[in-house]
Amino acid sequence: MKPPKHIQIGPRRFRVICDRKAIAKRDRDDGVPTRLGLLDSAYLLMLLDPGQAPGSMRDSVTHEVFHGVISQVALDEEWDSETVERIVCRLTPAWLDVLRRNPKLVRFLLEPE
Repeated sequence: MKPPKHIQIGPRRFRVICDRKAIAKRDRDDGVPTRLGLLDSAYLLMLLDPGQAPGSMRDSVTHEVFHGVISQVALDEEWDSETVERIVCRLTPAWLDVLRRNPKLVRFLLEPE
């Protein structure tokens, strides 16, 4: 399953693009990406490496969404980039695990008002 083409984070709608070269272009000069995903809030883009296994892709999407949420509530202005990355890396697998183990919780959370 592919990620959605767009992801809404607060009032911002990010376009999701699976393109290894686009990540590499922003990542390292040698063209070899060191990241599997990247969120660009200025251009409202989420870039993902399409070569990831499905589980890794879900992890990368969740990771980048957390970056978007942190930016949305301006915590990235209070925390340095290393702190943000550490927090996102720790929260991502735990949050995905909660969602996977609790489908009734997911349905409850997604019920319309």
